[in-house]
Amino acid sequence: MKFFSYFLLFVSYFVFTQEALNLYSFSSEDHEQRFYSLAEEISCPLCEGSSINGSTSPIAKDMKNIIFNMILENKSDDQIKFFLTEKFGDDILYMPPVNNFSYLLFFFPIILILLSAYFLYLVLQKNDK
Repeated sequence: MKFFSYFLLFVSYFVFTQEALNLYSFSSEDHEQRFYSLAEEISCPLCEGSSINGSTSPIAKDMKNIIFNMILENKSDDQIKFFLTEKFGDDILYMPPVNNFSYLLFFFPIILILLSAYFLYLVLQKNDK
């Protein structure tokens, strides 16, 4: 009896593991590669530092389902990313788009240092007189 219960446990584990691995059935190898590529490029909003490919959170599963369905609808990678960023924000992308705000973030520290150096120069000139 003990052997039978262990055997049943082993078989059920194997069946459920195989079922979990084959959640998505793709029509082509290209669709499968796009799916896993996009799932690696998009971070999970709930899990810090993890892509949705490596996450088992409910939101990551929903995002993977959205990506899968949009790939089946023959949407491009950019369209899928745009849809997801509209819904969840730019923070989910590991490589966020470059826009005017990002230029401000890149150059603001340099501008701040230059302005500070200029005001320091003015103060030092005023003290010399």
